[in-house]
Amino acid sequence: MFPSLTPQEVERFVSLGKVGSARLREGDGAGAEAAFRQQLAIFPLNPEPHVSLALVAARGGAKKQALACLRAAVLRGFTDVSRVERSEVWLELRRDPAFLALVDAVPALMDADERWVGWDAFGASHPPPDLESVARQWDRRKRAIEAMAPALGPRLDRLWRRVIDRSTAALLQAYVVANPGARDLDAALEQLMSLYSGGLILRWEILPAEAARRLGSIASTALERFPDGPSRPGALTCLGLARYAERDRRGRLLPAAVEEIRASLREVTVRYGGSPFLAPAVEGLVRTESETGRADLAMADYRAFRATHAADPTLLDGVRERLGVLALTVGGLPDFHARALDGGIVDREALKGKVVVVDFWATWCGPCVEELPALRRIASRSGDRVVVLGVCLDRAEDLDATALEAWIAAKGVAGRHVWDGLGWDSDIVRQFGVKEIPFTVVAAADGSVLAVGEHGGDLDRAVRAAVAARVSGVQD
Repeated sequence: MFPSLTPQEVERFVSLGKVGSARLREGDGAGAEAAFRQQLAIFPLNPEPHVSLALVAARGGAKKQALACLRAAVLRGFTDVSRVERSEVWLELRRDPAFLALVDAVPALMDADERWVGWDAFGASHPPPDLESVARQWDRRKRAIEAMAPALGPRLDRLWRRVIDRSTAALLQAYVVANPGARDLDAALEQLMSLYSGGLILRWEILPAEAARRLGSIASTALERFPDGPSRPGALTCLGLARYAERDRRGRLLPAAVEEIRASLREVTVRYGGSPFLAPAVEGLVRTESETGRADLAMADYRAFRATHAADPTLLDGVRERLGVLALTVGGLPDFHARALDGGIVDREALKGKVVVVDFWATWCGPCVEELPALRRIASRSGDRVVVLGVCLDRAEDLDATALEAWIAAKGVAGRHVWDGLGWDSDIVRQFGVKEIPFTVVAAADGSVLAVGEHGGDLDRAVRAAVAARVSGVQD
């Protein structure tokens, strides 16, 4: 159901948030709690009042209540748990199993948010009579959400804007299909491609069959009617996405579909470097080549893209985020620069010539600690043929450098260690695309990534294979 909040309710919600925060700073826990609970009475789906109540409870020593409030926030889509973790009042709860379970749940919640709402969520049984009515409805709903955004919160604001874009796209799709010869077809396609390029509803995925058929039909219409028009890069990307759904009974891409995807997306990456469709086109091209066993082409395409757009870090970060761990396997070790606990600098160039195991870990992470003996065995067996590089995500307010070095020495943790005290906010975490720990990366001597996310025996086998390959290469 579309949210309905009056301007007065939104204003009251914002005012109560300010009052609650002020009371909290003044040490008035009861006053702060009252304000935040009044916020929930206005709009209970915003997770922020639940987060605030969690901090109020933690400050008062009510640990069970604090965790219950934070759980309520997470269930409503709150994912910035590191913000809570950094709070001084959360100190005694940072290693609580219930809190760590909430931390572990965040990646799945973020993925679910990205997937909702799907292509088959909306359909138009009848095409709209004209484009003006579609535009007016879209504008009216967008303005309504914008007015309510302070009370909805960032997550619901984003999700409702996606719902509006998705439902509007369904209407425009119906209009294009029903009116392929319309005089305003170019305007309809322009509006549709604008929605697709907005980043809220177009992601590289296997579409449902009917959605793929509709999208392919629209893309073909755009390319046939306006072969050199402004909608071309969007139409090519949509055509590739539609063909990505063409699979056999085992789920494998059909060869003919692969060729058309490759041709369509490569044209976008080569000819339309300034298009908002460049990012999904690069993602689709790399994923298609990787899925069909052409890792060589995936690497070449991704590295060519990075070289061409090296001056645009925002674009590079966006594509890397889209690709996830695939960005490592096709792109190799990222160009990182970090300071080790011993005071030295560690970067990609310094690691070349050695097999490298990068391990993201923290002292509070049980599975990470369980993995340490395996890393110690790898380091002991391999000697100077393998570099074990630990990246510790403990925050400075929990553990300073001296205490961390003492912990590492006491536990006999292998390798050299990077630590900046920023935890999940560290640049190296973002550069490697780490979403959860423990997280390992095995890289060859040339910097190419051979394995991601392996543990235990699988990690040991990956390192052995990397060392054997390096020895063989040296002998050759």
